[in-house]
Amino acid sequence: MRSHRRPRHVIAPNDFRRVFAKGTSGKERDEKVLYLQRHHVTTAAPEFTVTVDGRPDEVGFDPYNKLIDRVSADNRKRVGYR
Repeated sequence: MRSHRRPRHVIAPNDFRRVFAKGTSGKERDEKVLYLQRHHVTTAAPEFTVTVDGRPDEVGFDPYNKLIDRVSADNRKRVGYR
């Protein structure tokens, strides 16, 4: 039996998604949002480059889980620095 589910990391093309970056903070209600804009997604695995006024701690899509999503935990990624 084959599964017809899309992989978790794929976003449906030709849709709008909110892209965000947030700064370091203790709790979600205190978070400093460095970037939050809607972007038109036209590929299944989009890449974005944004410039922010500060050092981001987390980035991702749909930060406040407004869209229906089976696995909302994979919407955010922590930023690593070298």
